[in-house]
Amino acid sequence: ITAKNFAVTNDLQAFVLAKLDLSNFESELRQSKPEAQVIPGGGAAGFDIYFQCHDLGKFKKTFSWSINGVHTYKVGVIAEVVPIELKLDKTNLVMEFPEDSMSKSISEDVVLHNPGNAVAEFLWGTNGAFQCVPERGIIDPGNSAVIKVAWTPKQGKSNDDELGLHISGGVDQTLKLVGVLKEAKAD
Repeated sequence: ITAKNFAVTNDLQAFVLAKLDLSNFESELRQSKPEAQVIPGGGAAGFDIYFQCHDLGKFKKTFSWSINGVHTYKVGVIAEVVPIELKLDKTNLVMEFPEDSMSKSISEDVVLHNPGNAVAEFLWGTNGAFQCVPERGIIDPGNSAVIKVAWTPKQGKSNDDELGLHISGGVDQTLKLVGVLKEAKAD
């Protein structure tokens, strides 16, 4: 959902009624509000226009608004609807225990960034020896989230894996992981 403000000013001395007509839209602007406002003389009013469309591509329609039900005006709505995108700062991750480590697992951070203007919801398909925390979440437009990728070697589980990143309304991605185990040595 993308929001814009549509302002109407009243240069008259009398009150006027400004009303939106969104009947031309199936669902794209239905969340816009308020539908109508009384504007005092010399005052202004704002309408929050919310755009939401699930069909990818170019979008172009007009809506009408009127003053006192007599004077009607049109406003063009033009948009390009693109898939929701998240950017991974790494697409390959090689994890290796330090030689002096006694830990059962190690972890590294991966950053997910949302460069778009819509909220991005994600879900990691984790299984096997690799896990992501958080496994699911929401990233606001222009923000980032740090994902901790943990590797716990397990017998019967591969140390080479690909974790799927599902992005609701977007294109799924893959994070390739390699866990390097050195042969243990006793001195």
